[in-house]
Amino acid sequence: MDSPWRRWFPVQTEMPPSRLFLAALFGLVSIGLAAWIGHRTLGPAAPFLVASMGAAAVLLFVVPGSPMSTPWALVGGHLVSVTIGITLYRLLQDPVIAAPLAVGGAIAAMYWLRCLHPPGGAAALLSVVGGEPVHQLGYGFLLTPVGLNVAVMLALLLVYRRYVAGHHGNDLDEIQPGKLHGGSGPLPFDERDLSQALADMGSFVDVTREDLEEIYLRALALAHARRAGGRTCGEAVRPAVAVEFADDLERAWRLLNRHELDAVPIVDRKGHFLGLLTRHAFLEAAERWGDGDIARGCRLLCTRDGKLESEKPEAAGQLITRDVPTARENDPLPPWIETLYREGLPLLPVTDDRDRLIGIILPRRHGKD
Repeated sequence: MDSPWRRWFPVQTEMPPSRLFLAALFGLVSIGLAAWIGHRTLGPAAPFLVASMGAAAVLLFVVPGSPMSTPWALVGGHLVSVTIGITLYRLLQDPVIAAPLAVGGAIAAMYWLRCLHPPGGAAALLSVVGGEPVHQLGYGFLLTPVGLNVAVMLALLLVYRRYVAGHHGNDLDEIQPGKLHGGSGPLPFDERDLSQALADMGSFVDVTREDLEEIYLRALALAHARRAGGRTCGEAVRPAVAVEFADDLERAWRLLNRHELDAVPIVDRKGHFLGLLTRHAFLEAAERWGDGDIARGCRLLCTRDGKLESEKPEAAGQLITRDVPTARENDPLPPWIETLYREGLPLLPVTDDRDRLIGIILPRRHGKD
């Protein structure tokens, strides 16, 4: 069971040191420019605006994949909120009344305009309580320093998303289903489907795509494990379609396609399980040997050279994936079903006490467990 302290100290998304350094560097540069622009236009009021931009920098450069860190959220969140703040102060002339109305109005406007950005609330508040340097600028406050600061932050954000975030692997990356075999994986949808589903909801969900993937996989694994009941792995197996280590790749490829599998077990002559030949490994080899032409590569792999020694792989065992999770026939089924889905395995080999393959268990997309 999870410790109750985790609710107070949740685990943060891991960031490589180089990515953390660059996020901090972009934050430093953006706030330095914001401070300079603010000082040139507002003088003593500049620190208040820098505080708003500082909150934006954390969102933009630490969690650039968040719905609150998009370019439209940055631009719309600030400009809409500041417009509301300036308007309410000019109408009411009382900061005690105008300040809460400005923040509440900014939240509602940002939500309906799909540009929800927390620093926008601070910008709306600053427009009311910023003092004479802000009030004297009137709607000119929208152009400078707010507009200029937003333009600087936007330019740095676009550079960061293009050249930094995209090269370090983060929540902007597409979901990569299938951890072991790189095939269809446990997810029946891709990043575009997920983005469209979130858009269709008409609301913001403050989780990363990785969090949503984890939630989906965990629920899927638990559902299938619950349906498995009290059965053992040996009671749930289907006959194994297997190849021997020295079998031709042509036979292995034919079995993969005939049975619509993402992997086929590899065994020795006595039936001991050795590993898997995955569709992903075969296609990678085909692309390599076909110089990018996968169809040509498949034909090459499925045709023996007739030589004693060949540079290209010709036997199933030459493309083997070892260290595959393997269940025993007497193991309880539910935990292994959960592993099958959570790890994105193409199949679960089941062996007896002597490591001889007795069958396989496939994810539900291939049939019943």
